[in-house]
Amino acid sequence: MNTYYNVDVDVGYVKFTYNKIVKTEPISKNMYIHLDKNDKPVGVEVVGVKNNVRHDNVERKIENSFSDLESDKFKKSLKMSGMVK
Repeated sequence: MNTYYNVDVDVGYVKFTYNKIVKTEPISKNMYIHLDKNDKPVGVEVVGVKNNVRHDNVERKIENSFSDLESDKFKKSLKMSGMVK
């Protein structure tokens, strides 16, 4: 897992795999999950990091958001990837 932050556009990104992104789904108003062709998470984008979280807390905020997901498809995908229990 790698984390990135682009200060020019104030966007944080956590990359889980190097799989090709085929679609993006919103997690919350400023967070988006990128999925591969099998609906497995490739990465998570956080828009407005500077105003919402400190850079070193991005991963924790993303993990907390995962626990709030309503979609069973995402929960199953995250469990299968080993990212959450």
